This record gives sequence, structure tokens and C-alpha cells, in this order.
Amino acid sequence: MLTSIGLPQTRAGGTARGGCKNSRGNGRRRAIEDDQNHDVDDRTDVSHIRRDGRTVGMLFNRVRGRDHDNLFRAFYNLNFRLNCIITQTRIYFHNELAEEHHKYILPYIHPEQIHSFHVNKENFQYSKFNQCINLRKLKFHSPDHPDLIYVQPSIFPYLKEFKIDVQEDSSLIYSQLCTMIFDNQFPVLQSVCLTYVKFGDLYLIKTWSTSLKHLTIKYCYKSAFYVLIENLPNLIHFDCKFVGLSPGSMKEANLSLRNLTLITCRKPLLYSKYNSSIGLDELFNIYQYLPNLQHTLLYVSDSHRLKTIVDKLNRVLSYCPRLKSFQCVINYCKESSKSIDDIKKRYPLFQNCEAIIWKHEEGIGYGCKITQHSLVKIESK
Repeated sequence: MLTSIGLPQTRAGGTARGGCKNSRGNGRRRAIEDDQNHDVDDRTDVSHIRRDGRTVGMLFNRVRGRDHDNLFRAFYNLNFRLNCIITQTRIYFHNELAEEHHKYILPYIHPEQIHSFHVNKENFQYSKFNQCINLRKLKFHSPDHPDLIYVQPSIFPYLKEFKIDVQEDSSLIYSQLCTMIFDNQFPVLQSVCLTYVKFGDLYLIKTWSTSLKHLTIKYCYKSAFYVLIENLPNLIHFDCKFVGLSPGSMKEANLSLRNLTLITCRKPLLYSKYNSSIGLDELFNIYQYLPNLQHTLLYVSDSHRLKTIVDKLNRVLSYCPRLKSFQCVINYCKESSKSIDDIKKRYPLFQNCEAIIWKHEEGIGYGCKITQHSLVKIESK
């Protein structure tokens, strides 16, 4: 290999340095012959390489004629050094894996290198998935993927972010996974996105997660919502859409929660069926236990007039003295006799808000959106 880049070889009867005068002359002649022979070989090699890749050929042209000692130090054991760099690199897959990843990347990397991974919707199984012990981020795109069984704290002890898209009532494995997540079994898990959560997944929990800070539940049963919001001590951000009509209430304050998104209305809203899975009166019971709330996004539906709804929203949000921004999307069925600007003027909380009203294209009724991007911070001593 060294001869392929023109390094002189030492032959019997002559050395690069030392020896008698004749041996020096013979050495020079032999070195010149070797260089000429190597030039011929290099040209042949470059011609062959250019058929496969022009970049490699350009590299050989650049190194030809360089100082041999420097070339030796630069390229000696290069494959080993490159492999060391490659095998120590952290690998993050931020999107679903394409076919090229399956064929040309996954088979040639160590599973311990993978720090972020996506399990595809297709029926693809990574044979070394349960060896990815350094995973920090994991997302499942498949509702019933067989690899879901490996999502356990003993296999992924460093998991910080987990997302999954599943169908409701998909499997017992999913329910068991929900229990492990909230039961403080993943010691550093901070962010979770789940499709649904039921009370049955929570009633056996004795020690609640202290690491969980960001929680998104696409469909959250009301009974589970109240249990979660009361028992997760360090929860900062909670997004969910209510399902189910079972009554519930909060009994203890959540002092850590800073961001809350609640979608309470049913869809589609057609033919004056403006009912929510939770009423505005029940929102009083939630927001009065969130004294440190700073941002909220609220979707509600109500059968009353807009004036009455805005009055109730004002009372709900007034429970949060540290509120900085909010957005309320309201669906209602009775046309308002007063404009939204006139209604806003009655409430200091809404006076500087952006507000728009529209009529629904499908069904009967109206919509209103009230937005406050930055509210003057009110400190409570």
C-alpha cells in the first residue's frame, strides 16, 4: 500500500542514507527507477479509480509528488483511525427511516451509537433495536409494532423523549407502557406524547414520575386528566383533548404547571350541537388550582350567547394571576347582538386582545377567537 503513493523502498545493496559512494549512486538510480515505475502505476490506478469515482482520482493526483514522510504520517493506518471516529459518533435519526437507511446505514453501525430513532409504519424490525441502550429520543409510527415490547426502563434507561401514534384500545402492551411511564420507572424521561390515556392505566400507580415535564395526550379521558394533573409534581406543559363525559374535579393545586392546552369541544360541530365534554363551570374548578399558569390555549363550545361565554372565560382566567398569554377559541350557536369589540371593553383582561368572529360554513353557529400574545405580568407576593 505504501508503494501505491510513491514511497521509496530500501533494497539490498543500497539504502536511502549511509553506505559507500557507489552504493549511494546505485541507490539514487534505483530510487529514480522506482519513482518512474510508481508514476506509471499511479496513472494506471487513477485511471481505474476514475471509472468508479472522480473524487478519489483527484485525491491521488494531489498527493503525488508530496513529501513521502508527511504522506506516511498522514495516511498510515488511516482506515483504523477513520473507523474509530465513525464508531464513536452519535447518530440521530430525526425522521422515518427510508429504504436506504435500512440497507446502507443500519447494518454498518453499532446500536450503541444511536441516540434518536424512529420505528416506521411499515412492518420493519431492526434486529438490534433492543441493543440501542443509549437512546434519548424514540418515536413509534406504527400502532401495533412488535418492537413496542422492548420499550422498558431496563433496556432504555436514558430515554428522555418518547412519542407514539397508536389506535385506541390497540394493545395491552400500550397500557402497560403508560403505567411504566407515569409510575416513575423511566428515571430521566421528560417529554411524552401519547395517543390516549385511561384511568385504568393509572389506578395502580404508587410513585408518580418526578422527571416528566412535558405531556401531550391526543385523547385524554377526564377521569385520567384529573389524576395526572394532581399527581405529576414537576409537570410544566400539558396538552390534551378531552373525551368522555364522566364528571371530575380537582382537589389539590398543581404548583408546577406553566402551560396548559385544553380542547373540550366535540367535532364536528353541526346542527347546533355545541356541547363540550367539559363545561365552562367545570373549568372554574380546574383553573383555580393552577396559580402559576403562564400560557394557555383553550377550545370550548357553549350554547349561550357570546356575551355570557366571554364573561365566564374572564372569571376562569382571572384565577391565574401570573398569566402571560392565552388564546381562546369559542364555538357558540346564538348570534350576538353586540360586537366583540364592545364585549371586550367590559373586561380589562380582554381589552388589548385580538379578536375575530366568523360564521361556520357547515352547520349552524359561529366561532370566535380571542388572543393575547403578551400580557403584562402580574406578580403575586
